Amino acid sequence: MNWACQIARYTVLNFRKKHRRDRHVFSDKLIELLADEAVAETDQREAERRVLDDCLAKLPDNDRNLVRQCYAEETTIKQVACRTGRTANSLYKLLNRIRATLLHCIQQILSAEKRP
Repeated sequence: MNWACQIARYTVLNFRKKHRRDRHVFSDKLIELLADEAVAETDQREAERRVLDDCLAKLPDNDRNLVRQCYAEETTIKQVACRTGRTANSLYKLLNRIRATLLHCIQQILSAEKRP
């Protein structure tokens, strides 16, 4: 991903050189700032995905399977609710609790990793 960001950065800088007289082109400094922020955000998202995998593994099997059914498969909440014998509303509530548990787990791990 970092390699792709560098390629994008140089592509934008080359475009900027070719269109120097256009008043709607951003400055090199702004482009560099935006590129740096994009790389930093990409690194953060990759860390969050890695930690999410760890947190998903910590969930009880039933909860993990439910998350997989609702988000990884191409089904609707109503279909999953019918398969699991729940109402769609109760399934939404359960998913909200699971997401809150995952968020808490992710935040704990990431904050622990930032501490010296």
